Amino acid sequence: MRTCLRRGITSSVIALGLLAGAGVPAMAATGGGPGDGGDPAIVGEPDTSGLHDIWTDYTVLGVPVVGLIQSVAEAPGKLLPSGS
Repeated sequence: MRTCLRRGITSSVIALGLLAGAGVPAMAATGGGPGDGGDPAIVGEPDTSGLHDIWTDYTVLGVPVVGLIQSVAEAPGKLLPSGS
């Protein structure tokens, strides 16, 4: 019982140390205050004018229906070996 408890505590401490260690570079990359080069870049909206094709025209909940049907219809031909 004590061995399992000891292993659990040791694993928890190691995981916490790894998470804290991974967070330090992320906090350092954001920089300090304003004006020191650590401010995030502000960008405009992406240009999506060229994204009107079979995969993006008609979507339901973010899933392109026509492209999904086409992909599902082609899947058996790509998964199963051909006879020739």
